[in-house]
Amino acid sequence: MRDAWAPLGSAGSAVVEDLLTRRYYDPAHARSPYLHRADVQVGDVTLRLAWRERAMTAAVLHGSEQHEIARGRVARGTGPQNLLWEYLLMPLEIGSAPIHVERRPQVPDRWALDVTGPDDRTWTWHPAGRVFAHRTELTRTGDRHPVVAHQLRPVPAVPRAPAGPPTVTWRADATLAEVVMPVMWTLDRVHLGLLPKTQRVARFDVAGLH
Repeated sequence: MRDAWAPLGSAGSAVVEDLLTRRYYDPAHARSPYLHRADVQVGDVTLRLAWRERAMTAAVLHGSEQHEIARGRVARGTGPQNLLWEYLLMPLEIGSAPIHVERRPQVPDRWALDVTGPDDRTWTWHPAGRVFAHRTELTRTGDRHPVVAHQLRPVPAVPRAPAGPPTVTWRADATLAEVVMPVMWTLDRVHLGLLPKTQRVARFDVAGLH
């Protein structure tokens, strides 16, 4: 098995097409024993994303076999901002390593996730865009540029958003674990709780507007 924390060795990108369309998306579907969400080709590794027993999982495909490498379950955020801006978090377990996440204000009208992993690894995961976010970025602490970026298609609350499938892009020094994290979070809509305030209002994501 590939070490999930070893560098991939080459930069690349892959389509992340959710097989569960937005029209039929409902968190209640997570109660199904199994729902295939996406297959993503990361270099020479094929990842299968699926809901299994109400958890999002990522597995590496080897022929007809699947070897699970990551698992996470969505939980409602409990921070003080939840009174007006409902949001979700998804702590993960990659291999045997827990991945902790905590939402914090990034600037007055935007948010980010502080992410903590094994061996003192830390990142920030946030939407890119001042008014409307068109991608999410995972950035290592101390770096200026993201190690993984995930294009959002369609862009939430943007009627004439760019066409084409969502894609995830990674640097050569990215690890499989770093690609897996934002893919899992984006598939389960965790990024919606981090969108800029203007974008959230356009989506009617303010609790008082429900």
